[in-house]
Amino acid sequence: MPWSQSRKMTANRLASIIYGSIATMTADLGIKATDYTGMSLASGLAAVAAAAVFTKFFLEIVKRETETGHHLPAGESWATFIEALYVAPLPFIGILIFALSPKTAVPLAHWAVSAIAFGTLGVSGFLSSYLLDSSIRIGLTRAVLWFGLGAMLLGLKALT
Repeated sequence: MPWSQSRKMTANRLASIIYGSIATMTADLGIKATDYTGMSLASGLAAVAAAAVFTKFFLEIVKRETETGHHLPAGESWATFIEALYVAPLPFIGILIFALSPKTAVPLAHWAVSAIAFGTLGVSGFLSSYLLDSSIRIGLTRAVLWFGLGAMLLGLKALT
């Protein structure tokens, strides 16, 4: 059965959330939380969020323009930018956690953001597949693969 437009859109949005989670976890690889304040970590994560959103936006613009063979009108470009914002929920949650953390709680906040990103990978990985065709097997397979990537990133973090 062909996938409905709303299912495709929801799966694409969940994939964007995965992208934001990976961006957050990757940016975290070189960070030792005890060396920074909560506000400096929040600022760095804001830069990562902006870079991820604009990268997603420009990739989608180029993809659509090459598919259609012409530049997108401003209205479509704006809609594409709004869709690219789905990359940002996890980084923005991290920004809030870091910004609101007292200096003594920054390591705990850092751990919380990593844990939330890790959980988001698996849940979004499962849902992005399951919503398309209601296959639990494919959804769980993708969740395991995303959890595996998250575990690899957390393992690399532990080495630093």
